[in-house]
Amino acid sequence: MSEKKLLLIDLIDLDELSPEGLAEVYEAAERTVKYLNDFKKSIDKRVLDGETLPFFEIVKGRGSRVVTASGKLYLANVYGDKAFVKMPIGINALEELVGKEEMENLLSLGVIDIKYSADKVVVKK
Repeated sequence: MSEKKLLLIDLIDLDELSPEGLAEVYEAAERTVKYLNDFKKSIDKRVLDGETLPFFEIVKGRGSRVVTASGKLYLANVYGDKAFVKMPIGINALEELVGKEEMENLLSLGVIDIKYSADKVVVKK
């Protein structure tokens, strides 16, 4: 079976539509997008709530490093103005300032933390 992208509608040549037809297709597209978003949210909720559906799985959200509240105080005391320009220094700039080894230390001390995005439902291939 050849792999192909599936659409739920036939392709429409928008250049061939009258202004009224274009408006009708636009309104139908809005309704379709809402329906498909609701459909996807429904499947996501079912799977995230623990229902087992064939071909679906949950993948962990991505993590990103963030400076914690106590970390801001630590950075102000240890690095002073180098770590602040109206707001705390960015994580990548902080890593350049202190080095990778110290970043691991700051992570273990709770000065920085890993914040994860929400888990995501994907179709298993």
